[in-house]
Amino acid sequence: MGIDLSQGMLDHAAAKGFYRELRRPTMGEPLDYETDAVDAIICARKLVPGHASASSLYELVSVTASGGHIIFGLSDYYYEIGGFGPIIDELTASGAFEFVGITEPYLPMPQGELEFDSRVFTCKVGG
Repeated sequence: MGIDLSQGMLDHAAAKGFYRELRRPTMGEPLDYETDAVDAIICARKLVPGHASASSLYELVSVTASGGHIIFGLSDYYYEIGGFGPIIDELTASGAFEFVGITEPYLPMPQGELEFDSRVFTCKVGG
């Protein structure tokens, strides 16, 4: 299944024929999935204020089955000022998830306007 706020991106994804289901939710609000609905989530460069707030991490954990994985990219800048740091710390301290991998910093758009280092986080969801 795939989700995106942009109908254009959903149309593009549908044309690929890879997804059995596509939805257009608003990240940071409750997702219309049951608890433990998926085994893995990959968020490709979408966790940024204004698109997917830091609170969206709670919902991603909720819909991921215990033992499942969440993989997401996040800039160091938004980790610090976007509210992601405290929520990640809370989820880690509570055992909701644990880090199993974090990449070295990289520039996601080396030719683009943004020059903030980013990292990809791989987290295993706890029980």
